[in-house]
Amino acid sequence: AAREGFGDLKQLDRELNNYARKTLPILGLKIDKLPIGPVTTRALTPGEEAIMPVVLRSTRGVNAKTAPAVAVAARKVAVDFPNDPAVQVALAEAAYDAGAYAAADAAAARALAAKPGLREALIYRGMAQSALAQQEHVTDPARWKAVRQWFITANHQDAEDPWPLVAHYQALR
Repeated sequence: AAREGFGDLKQLDRELNNYARKTLPILGLKIDKLPIGPVTTRALTPGEEAIMPVVLRSTRGVNAKTAPAVAVAARKVAVDFPNDPAVQVALAEAAYDAGAYAAADAAAARALAAKPGLREALIYRGMAQSALAQQEHVTDPARWKAVRQWFITANHQDAEDPWPLVAHYQALR
């Protein structure tokens, strides 16, 4: 049936490869032509090292059933590292995923106190405040403007990152 519909499959494969080379030049890009800037590494801080299992679990993705356990694990680590911005951002994410929006907001605030302007903390602060405003059925335009300001500030940190823009859009609903 495939031969009836497509003819010689080897010929079709050659034609598709030729088409891809002409129209998708990235396929022929050589690694030495990629514009890779300088790469640096550093050792993790003690807090980053301690929170890494939580970050990995969170990065793999959580759902309503698994998020609370990740949040509990994050809180246990965060007790020992209240001023570590990476730990507090991880706690903010875990708390947000678990629906503990006030806790997420507080953790993001601690991260920002430790490292002002931290993009991830700005975003989680805005997301947490947006969720709280939705729960409270807030209609005050000034409060929503304040919520969206977190995303605007985060966008100024990295204009190429779509995350603050998406979060800003979601806060317009």
